Order: sequence, then structure tokens, then C-alpha cells
Amino acid sequence: MAQEITKQAVPVKTATTRSDVEGLMERLTRLHDAVERRAFSLFQENGWNFGHELCHWLQAERELLLPVRLELKETDKALILTAEVPGFSEKDLEVNVENDQVFITGRKTETKEEKKEGKTVYSERRSNQIFRSFILPIPVDPDKVEANIKNGLLEIKLPKAEVQKKIPIRTQAA
Repeated sequence: MAQEITKQAVPVKTATTRSDVEGLMERLTRLHDAVERRAFSLFQENGWNFGHELCHWLQAERELLLPVRLELKETDKALILTAEVPGFSEKDLEVNVENDQVFITGRKTETKEEKKEGKTVYSERRSNQIFRSFILPIPVDPDKVEANIKNGLLEIKLPKAEVQKKIPIRTQAA
């Protein structure tokens, strides 16, 4: 029997205070530091040979972060950003909209344990982490952004910001 999967809302955060921005920047800094540490250990493991820094950095990113593929569509009223995030639920994900950028972060931990007669004979823990940022081509209204997840696809609806009207300036006779 097939199980019907419904859309789940994903919370969308916008930076309204300095602490919101600092929280996002702190997470990005921790992520950057983890990639940097792994890239340096790859440099050490490869005999301290210079000239391969980019290869080490990209390998560290591949080891620590899962890839997130994106698709951006434009309608008359909104941008629709679809991200592939298989295995993640709405509780694992966070979407931040800052000025003209969208940040998608997620982390989940899986534990697998096999027991035989009450004794653990096998145990494995794995942490999956994603991070993706995307610069938007047009201004959006961050207060009206909605995000939903269904079947491993995160859909973010970003309503276009209203175009500000120009006010004509008239000269008055003195």
C-alpha cells in the first residue's frame, strides 16, 4: 500500500535584528572552519605539497556537505526556487532570506544499531549536512516568503517586491 506524502511547511527566517544576522554568520563561520580544517588535513596527508589548495578545499566540501541542486523559475508574481534535499524533513531544514540571497541549511543525524541477544554487535552514526546559498536576480518581499517540502523537494516561493513608484517633482511659481 502506497503511503501518501503531504507537503510540510518549512520555517523561513528573515534577518530582522542584528542577532539574527549574527546567528546566521556564526553558523556559516563554523561551517567554513570545518571545511578549512579538513582541507588543511588533506594538505598534510598529501605531504605538504603546495599548489593543490583548491583541490583540497573542494574535496573537503564534498566530504562534509551533501550537494543541493537548484532550479529557479519565474512567474508574473514570484520566483520559485526548488532544491533537492532527499531524506531531510521540515525539522531538519532552515531557510533564511537576507536582502537578495537565500540560504538553505540543514542537518540530520542518523543512527543505525544492530543487536544480537541484547548485545550491540554493530552501531553506526552518520551526520548529513547541507548548505547552499543563492543570489536572487530580482528583489523579493522577504516577509511573504513561503517554503514547503514534499518527496525530498524543497519549494521556496519568493514573491516579487513591489516596484516603487516614481513621484514626479513639479516646480511651483513663487
